[in-house]
Amino acid sequence: MNERECRECWLVQRRLRWEFLILWFAARILVFAFIDLGDAFASATSPAPTVMLEAGVLEGMYFSSQENEVAFLGVPYAEPPVGDLRWKPPRPANKWTGTRQASRFGPTAPQLPASWLPYLGWNELSLP
Repeated sequence: MNERECRECWLVQRRLRWEFLILWFAARILVFAFIDLGDAFASATSPAPTVMLEAGVLEGMYFSSQENEVAFLGVPYAEPPVGDLRWKPPRPANKWTGTRQASRFGPTAPQLPASWLPYLGWNELSLP
């Protein structure tokens, strides 16, 4: 095999490697697109999970395509410790009427910066 034939073989191999990589990435994108569409279809066709508490009704969310994998986020567990309640044992959460959405996390409490603690973000609504 002369130098020219060797160079041509190398170019063909290189092109085949790139074609393989492109097809592999395209297949991965299609697989993930179908998975996402399946999850969206499953969550759109099934009603949101609900639970009845002493304080009221919560409407949660599905976090996968499995029917029993549900989450209820941002659920109040006690009254805010403000005013006379500051430095006292927690009291049960206030009751609410209707259905309370529980598909998002509530505001985080402010924290001092620490290298081991990721920044979670907060707003003034979480201040006591």
